[in-house]
Amino acid sequence: MVFPVFKPLLLTAFFFSRGLFMSEASLAKPVSQKDEKLLDFKKQELALKVTKEIMVKFIEIGRVTPSSFQETFRSVHSEVKKGLHLKD
Repeated sequence: MVFPVFKPLLLTAFFFSRGLFMSEASLAKPVSQKDEKLLDFKKQELALKVTKEIMVKFIEIGRVTPSSFQETFRSVHSEVKKGLHLKD
């Protein structure tokens, strides 16, 4: 279940992972290995940012406690990475 608060974050992550924030000119040329590594780094950075925002909201509403933080973070981060098609 996706909470309505997180839909904009997940949509942003989805569009970024699909390359929809890139210009058509950049999509037309072949991607170099350097560009591919940079894109992968950006996806990982985005995954961490989205996970952080979700965890902040969970903390604000009281769904996460200090004892459950690590397990919840791993679970949320894993789901965000799946959404961005990143490898573990």
